[in-house]
Amino acid sequence: MNSLLKSNAAASPSVHTTRTRLIPLIVLISAAGVTLPGCSRDEATVKDRAAHVVRVVQIDTERPASSGNVNYTGVVRARTESQLGFRVAGKISERLVNAGEAVKTGQPLLKLDATDYQLALQAARAVHKQASLELERVRVLVEKRAESRDVLEKAVAAAESSAALAEQLANQAGYTTLYADADGVVMTTLAEPGQVVAAGQPVLVLAKDGPREAAVDIPERSLERIRGQQATAQLYLNSEVRVPATFREISGVADPVARTYQARYVLEGDAAQFPLGATVTVRVTAAGDDAEKITEIPLGSLIDRGDGAAVWVVDATTSTLQKRAVSIAKLGAETASIRDGLKHGDVVVALGAQLLNPGETVRVAKSSPKEAK
Repeated sequence: MNSLLKSNAAASPSVHTTRTRLIPLIVLISAAGVTLPGCSRDEATVKDRAAHVVRVVQIDTERPASSGNVNYTGVVRARTESQLGFRVAGKISERLVNAGEAVKTGQPLLKLDATDYQLALQAARAVHKQASLELERVRVLVEKRAESRDVLEKAVAAAESSAALAEQLANQAGYTTLYADADGVVMTTLAEPGQVVAAGQPVLVLAKDGPREAAVDIPERSLERIRGQQATAQLYLNSEVRVPATFREISGVADPVARTYQARYVLEGDAAQFPLGATVTVRVTAAGDDAEKITEIPLGSLIDRGDGAAVWVVDATTSTLQKRAVSIAKLGAETASIRDGLKHGDVVVALGAQLLNPGETVRVAKSSPKEAK
């Protein structure tokens, strides 16, 4: 019995040691089983956080032809506007009218200092008087056969020459006063008393009475759309009055800075009394395939990094961003009107476009998309 107890006592340390070795192995296996799924979830969370959440708008360009109405802002002008100037050079002594005043034909507008012209006229008249007396004396001598016919012819030429010079200087003295050549309104004055001007230099702009027109600037890409199309006009300060406007002409040369072409529309009906210089809106109606499609998107969609206006389009398959160049028709307080660059169904980033980069993966916010029209 004692030998059996001793045998068990000798064997018990070995069993204790084996149990001690098994516990760390079980703990490690359990920890591994718990940790591995946890790592997988953390990687997914980090990946989700890497994708920007963006709000978007979806482009809808399927609209009726009536949406082809395009507005152009311009000013009311007279059909004929003349830049008036003196026919002689001199120093302006008096300006008799102000901008905005109505004038009549023959009304004096500005005057030059005519002192030098009057003195020259007096000298020419004195020479002419002397030449006339000399001619009479020679004629008497010729009749008495005391002088030759050649001397008479020279006297006649001198008298006629002096008369022409006196008449020319009289005209120049009269040119020192600038008169209105038609009824109209003084648009602006370009010179002031005391200023020395050259002959022909514009000193005043006169808008002649007659038909009123709207002068608007048309982009190059819209030139063909406006020809032959119906148009209406309205004053900026009175949008309730809309009158017909008839296309008359368009400039053949683009503005060197704005690269636009000035078009003229004849205002009819009540518009014929629109005040000169007033702001006017001309609406051109394009029908069918000629209608210009305008899409409005939020201002936050636009980016411009030195290579022109563009937007971010979200690829439906990969959810990555693609940069798309666009053509802007006009900018509003909260939206931008896009003429070209977007097509029906495009999903465009609506806010925070400046913070994004091409090729980035994004996630669309649950409240998106909305339709942009």
